Amino acid sequence: MKTIVVTIVALSLFSVVLSEPVADEHPRSASARGMTDAAFDYEQAFKALSVLTEADQSLLAGEVDYQSPTAKALLLKLDPALRHLHRGSMKPTCDWGLNLQEEGAAANFPHLAKAKLLAKCALFRARYNWPQGRKHESLKDLRATIALANHVGVKGNNGYVSLLTQYEIEALSLSFIFDRLKDASAAEIFAGICDKIELPTDNAPKTALLLERDVIVPWVKQYVSASRSNSREKKTRVRFLDDLVRRYGRQEIVDAVEETRNHYTRVAELLDLPPDEFEEHHDRYVEEAALASNPFSKIVILECPAIKRSYYERRELLEQWLRVKREVKRYLTVSRDDSEVQPVGAPDADKPSR
Repeated sequence: MKTIVVTIVALSLFSVVLSEPVADEHPRSASARGMTDAAFDYEQAFKALSVLTEADQSLLAGEVDYQSPTAKALLLKLDPALRHLHRGSMKPTCDWGLNLQEEGAAANFPHLAKAKLLAKCALFRARYNWPQGRKHESLKDLRATIALANHVGVKGNNGYVSLLTQYEIEALSLSFIFDRLKDASAAEIFAGICDKIELPTDNAPKTALLLERDVIVPWVKQYVSASRSNSREKKTRVRFLDDLVRRYGRQEIVDAVEETRNHYTRVAELLDLPPDEFEEHHDRYVEEAALASNPFSKIVILECPAIKRSYYERRELLEQWLRVKREVKRYLTVSRDDSEVQPVGAPDADKPSR
């Protein structure tokens, strides 16, 4: 049974990002997309970032003298990409052109790493503008970054990798806020963010898990049960499933993945539980359901770190946004000269983890 693991790892659809882009067989009209689709603008931003060198990218995350010629030269490089970011952030919809039902485990998410880079660029400029007295310009970049995060994650509807990337970008945004929320004047600036932030009421990790169920299970069954003529589809079948069919037979694979469907559904229900119940019930179900005996369930559920990670990160980020709202309100309800007001500290880590 161990020989199945290497091949089946690829079926953890939203836990691994394939970086090589695949040509779109059905390209959308640029003029039609440009009107309403934020992804169109983000793609233009990604192209504009192609001028960045490794040295440029290292500056984005490190300690920087923002008055240095190097930093100022980097800011000039970032301007075209950030103009596209701001345009995209204003649009209500974002279609990354993913075809998850068709691509299954072979799906590509090349935009995610680029989105994180774009977010770091925006926050780099925001950090530059803040001490220069251009705090409202910083706020514009922060708002655009938060909008980008939401467009990346789309409430779990593009799966776990996209959702966790959203959480990473949100954590970067929160770190920027906490580092500067130290007085009433900063609170006045961030009050605009607090007024417009809609705290999530949906269970995005659950949505992502059910999406994975609805993609992976039929995708495996279809590829195992049918012979496909398209050359690209043949390559995909050879890459992911042909060895399994030879070793275990079509029916055994279909039966195993159908059982995995039930495991997905049950674990998704557990994601509705509060934290004091989730861990216990999750671990108990994993033991009782014997997920380890089903190679599909073992990889895509039992050994998938994204399930627990997204559960706890969602709650941690929600608490941090609530904390920002509380601190802004606290600063604005006391005198700016009140020495008793203590600045809020930054989170313990750059991003929540569990």
